[in-house]
Amino acid sequence: MKKMIIGFIACVFCLVGCTSKKETKTCIINNDGYEFTFTATASKDKVEKANLQLKVPYEVIGVEKEDFTDDMKAEWLDSVKYIIEVDDEVSKSSGITVDYSGKDAVIYKMSVTDIKDEVSLQEFAEKLESYGFDCK
Repeated sequence: MKKMIIGFIACVFCLVGCTSKKETKTCIINNDGYEFTFTATASKDKVEKANLQLKVPYEVIGVEKEDFTDDMKAEWLDSVKYIIEVDDEVSKSSGITVDYSGKDAVIYKMSVTDIKDEVSLQEFAEKLESYGFDCK
């Protein structure tokens, strides 16, 4: 009887651990020198969080890192905001953070959470693959 109870408790812990499993898909595309990386995290196949990273080489911008002025930074940030704008009624965004410390590129990052629409991880990956992304 004792072994059966211990076995039952072990099965419950296993089931709890299995049902709360998170899955992640990372999708990347290189386009005209830009590198877009989307990473989605899902629970029970529903996307709960998505992260976006956009890497823009200084070569693409057309300047050396040390010549990238504050005005140029503001202009590029406005352009990136236009490209990856998030509708607040659909989800919440962390806002865009910018990393200028890279030797060869500027990196823009954003996190999206509290996604209102039910999006499956598979649909997320298929949609991005239809745009030419490589998803793993």
